[in-house]
Amino acid sequence: MAIFLLSGAAIAGDAPPPCETSGLRDSYTACLGTTNAVTSALQTCIDDELVYQNQRLNEAYIALMAALDKTGQGTLRDSESKWMAFRDSNCQADPQEGQGQQLDAKSCVLGETTRQATRLEGRLFRASLSK
Repeated sequence: MAIFLLSGAAIAGDAPPPCETSGLRDSYTACLGTTNAVTSALQTCIDDELVYQNQRLNEAYIALMAALDKTGQGTLRDSESKWMAFRDSNCQADPQEGQGQQLDAKSCVLGETTRQATRLEGRLFRASLSK
């Protein structure tokens, strides 16, 4: 199941958040450990972490936009739009599929969002070094 693959993957080449190398919080891993593989409990863990990861992503995006010139902002805006289309297409589940497939799709969204937040934070860090 995709949930377990997300918890240990590190993103090479990007600056990780201070305490976690994957970008996922330790509290997410702990939450997964308490679910006894119950779908609704797994969903709650994913939903809670996704709120946090979306916040990370948005904060990094806003800060990076502020650090870029007009050309860089346009490039970032375009790349984010393409990334969102990729994420949505790649992580889409058929509504007719079962709970497991729906959970995998939500886990995919979490993984992609976490990786993108980490990438943007890495870009922001590198931009701050070049000034």
